[in-house]
Amino acid sequence: MRVEYKRSFEHTFDRYPATTQQAIYTTIKELITSLEHRQVPHGLGLKLLHVKGRVWEARVSGDLRLIFRLERDLIEFGLVGSHNDVQRYLRHL
Repeated sequence: MRVEYKRSFEHTFDRYPATTQQAIYTTIKELITSLEHRQVPHGLGLKLLHVKGRVWEARVSGDLRLIFRLERDLIEFGLVGSHNDVQRYLRHL
């Protein structure tokens, strides 16, 4: 599976401290592994947010979400942020 990081993801990722960035990368690794094995754990809290755009949300922590698009062999990360950040991102799709 190919992985891409949009500029919007990189911009939001950079504002978090190193410990939070490590948690984000851990979630990304778990998500990719789960998708490749087609067994996604409930702990990731996956939710389809936009059917037409194939935009999904995964839980990093209680207040932090990871937004990504999923195609056949591509996962494209667009944002990491709070609920309000996610809502703003979705409005601009």
